[in-house]
Amino acid sequence: MAEQWEYPVARVIAQHRNRLDLLGEAGERGLDLNRFERYLNLANEVGAAPVIILSKADLSDDPETFCRQVQALDSLLMVVTI
Repeated sequence: MAEQWEYPVARVIAQHRNRLDLLGEAGERGLDLNRFERYLNLANEVGAAPVIILSKADLSDDPETFCRQVQALDSLLMVVTI
């Protein structure tokens, strides 16, 4: 039986030597800015460049709003919607 999460979880999908890719949903349900902020702090501590990937942009009414909210956490942050 597959585990079901009560709350959306941002997932680390890849870690390279100098980059940390984080995945979250581009929607109210999947966007946890506090969680992303904690991951960004962790990335800064280890010297990795974080990249946030927002999935399900096609299911959102306004994915750019979510992209801007995440981008506001760090002006140098790379945010990608898919």
